[in-house]
Amino acid sequence: MRSTLLRAAIHLLLLSVSACSSPWQPDGSMSSANNPPPMPVVPVQGVKATPQSIVLVALGETRQLIATVSPANATDQAIVWESGDSSVVSVSAAGVITAKAVGSGVFVTAYSHDRSRQASVNVSVEPRGAPEAIYESSGHLNAVSAAVHGAPITSRYVFYANSTFALQFNSAILGFFEYRGRFVRTDSEITLSFNDSSIGGSWEAIGTLNGDVLSVAYNSIMSLSDFIDGDYMLSR
Repeated sequence: MRSTLLRAAIHLLLLSVSACSSPWQPDGSMSSANNPPPMPVVPVQGVKATPQSIVLVALGETRQLIATVSPANATDQAIVWESGDSSVVSVSAAGVITAKAVGSGVFVTAYSHDRSRQASVNVSVEPRGAPEAIYESSGHLNAVSAAVHGAPITSRYVFYANSTFALQFNSAILGFFEYRGRFVRTDSEITLSFNDSSIGGSWEAIGTLNGDVLSVAYNSIMSLSDFIDGDYMLSR
């Protein structure tokens, strides 16, 4: 009787060791140091594309669009770009758009790889032609920005016949750059709506005309973004 119980205990012990060391998983697959169990798939829950809208002001102009998927640890991070009208705006596999013809309201869309999620950028092509008026200034950025750009930088407002404008800068470090937008003008005032924005809200400003002087007052959002009010002198 004692030997029978001993043999049964040994048999159960061997079965237990065999089960613990088995390379087979409950689903029938086999794992080992060289063949670990597969990682769980994290699906894409959303796609974000920036900027939300953009205006190209010259045929042939290019701009880079950015798309990201969420969550950040999604298994498939691939993005597929498509233009709603490639005869007006084309887009490369890397998200670079190119102005092909005059047009507006063209949606360039970023899709997740399986096309289950998407986000779009509203693109218009509006060649702005020759400037109607240019207002020059010695530069209107505060000391923080001056430090970033290496020196106080010059700036100017350029207004075009298609009701668009550009606030242009020359930086010792970054070189030439500009912020664009649209304007509405009366006899004594210009309302400036910038294409750019900050987390706090839209960029807007009011310009008051007094002879050849344009006095610009920025909203609180732009003031927090290192812009300060100032005067610009008509140069042409």
